[in-house]
Amino acid sequence: MKSLMASYRTGDFVGALKKKGLDHVEERGHHTYYVLYHKGVKQDIQTYVSRGERDFSDKLINERRKQLCLTSNAQFRDFVNCPLTKEQYIALLIQNGDLDSDAGELMVTLWLEDQRSETTHGKRAD
Repeated sequence: MKSLMASYRTGDFVGALKKKGLDHVEERGHHTYYVLYHKGVKQDIQTYVSRGERDFSDKLINERRKQLCLTSNAQFRDFVNCPLTKEQYIALLIQNGDLDSDAGELMVTLWLEDQRSETTHGKRAD
């Protein structure tokens, strides 16, 4: 009996990455890397695709599913085929503890505080 192997087109996968908030960040060697940005802040969730890759199956599905913090092949299928929206993906990451719901806001707040501190302390008293 032949086993059924799932297969996805790389173009569909890249399109889904962009719809879910993962942006192309760099090209290294033969790979293009995508990283999740949440509320304008770069997160630790990332994956890559090989240049020239047209489609992929089981081994890469499992690797990419783990990189994207998805817990099942069904979630990966919904991620790629787009029944899973960006908002649902973010909620899933927060629910599973893979993303802090305040991560972006906290980083922006810290940056603003740092900027205010530099402005305040950077001025000379005449």
